[in-house]
Amino acid sequence: MTPAAIMRIDAIPLTRNRKLDRAALPAPSTRMRAERVSPRNALERDIARVWASVLRVDAAGVTDDFSTPEGFTFGDATRRATEP
Repeated sequence: MTPAAIMRIDAIPLTRNRKLDRAALPAPSTRMRAERVSPRNALERDIARVWASVLRVDAAGVTDDFSTPEGFTFGDATRRATEP
C-alpha cells in the first residue's frame, strides 16, 4: 500500500484503549501539483515514450508520479499494462 500523504505530526493521537485515533488525525495539507517537466534529451524522450505506451497515457514527464491521487495507482497501472 502506498500512503496518500506523508506529514509530520508532534504526537500520535490515541484512544482510551491506546489505539490510533484516526478521527483525531489532522487532515493532510494539499499542495499544488508541480508542472510537468518534459524530457530533456534523447534518452529521457525514449524512456518517457515507453512509459506512456505501457501505461496508456498521452504523455509521461520526467518527474511524473503515477502513484499520486492526481495520477493513478500502481494497481491501475498494472491492469493497464497487462490488458491487450
